[in-house]
Amino acid sequence: MGGRRSTGSAGGRHNRRAMKGPDMLGKKTGTIAAVAAALVIGLTARPWLPRAESKQPREAIEKRLRELPDFAEPFRLVAELVSPAVVHVNAMRIVRAAPELPYDPLLRQFFDEDFLRRYYSRRYPRKGYVLKGIGSGFIASEDGIILTNNHVIDSADDITVGLADGREVAAKLLGVDPRTDVAVLKVNEKGLPYLKLGDSDKLRTGDWVFAFGSPFGLDQTMTYGIVSAKGRKGMGITDYEDFIQTDCAINPGNSGGPLVNIRGEAVGINTAIVSRSGGYQGVGFALPANIARRIMEQLVQKGYVVRGWLGMTAGDITTLWRRRLSVPGSGGAYVISVVEGGPAARAGVREGDVVLTMDGNEVTNTNDLFNRAAMKTPGTETLLTIFREGKTATVTVKVGEQPEGRR
Repeated sequence: MGGRRSTGSAGGRHNRRAMKGPDMLGKKTGTIAAVAAALVIGLTARPWLPRAESKQPREAIEKRLRELPDFAEPFRLVAELVSPAVVHVNAMRIVRAAPELPYDPLLRQFFDEDFLRRYYSRRYPRKGYVLKGIGSGFIASEDGIILTNNHVIDSADDITVGLADGREVAAKLLGVDPRTDVAVLKVNEKGLPYLKLGDSDKLRTGDWVFAFGSPFGLDQTMTYGIVSAKGRKGMGITDYEDFIQTDCAINPGNSGGPLVNIRGEAVGINTAIVSRSGGYQGVGFALPANIARRIMEQLVQKGYVVRGWLGMTAGDITTLWRRRLSVPGSGGAYVISVVEGGPAARAGVREGDVVLTMDGNEVTNTNDLFNRAAMKTPGTETLLTIFREGKTATVTVKVGEQPEGRR
């Protein structure tokens, strides 16, 4: 009952307000009709809409298309220059499985496992099978020097390369550098087409680049994109990282192939991708040609790589420590320790110093410092600007040769 009253009371008020309704409704209806009429007239006239362009005759369209510049011509020229120097790398590894030992409690009472393994190995030779890896590479000199990735040929017993002319030839491994994932091969062929190594330092974000290789075994594949970023570090791909990032389509099998600029110069070696699917997702990385060139030269001449060494350990500076120490700028490397008698110690570098620049260029972080030091030739000098107790100073370090296993 109460609910009804409440509803009735509300209805009474509604009725009282509705008593004025017909007059107001008439006014609203008239207004709506006027607006609708104006809209109909406006839609008919359509002065505010763009006029539809009259369709051009087919001949006129074709003529205009013929007059446009041939934007694809540079791409075709790059393909013609680069493709003959790109190779398919086949790496074969023979794996021999140990014979399965019978589980016989009686035998094992009299013979230990080592004896049984030797006996069955002689009587039942190991079964072998071949693991075959595929990748890419490119000819970097007229006399058959080939650059590729170390992970493409790692632990291979036999390496062959497929040339662009259809021949498959044996390749000799001259040397590898796992710390940058570079391998250098050699084929006994003369007069081969080869790629010039460009200056990767001159690349700028937004530059056109092209990736060549054999993704999924599809030889002579070319994709294009841009330089997405430079100087990518801390990716966990190699020990020394300074990658070119690109959105060129790079897939399994592309590793070791060249990243090429618009002038047909190799500016990088396609090395890795970031992907949740295992395939292309727009983020690929190439080792810069300037690093690859230095590694290649040493592997060809010596068979191993010599790196520069400062003789200290360092770490990145946290925001808190930067504030406490009043370190200028946004980069730098905090010196954790120095090797007694090492290059840094002899130059006067101390624990607690912050390295701000190397040869006048800002040190962005610890990886940047050690990467650049590693590229120095032992025996040369480098200038370090250090920050200590609120003051900056410059010291001259004579770069040493990096001991095995150190940075």
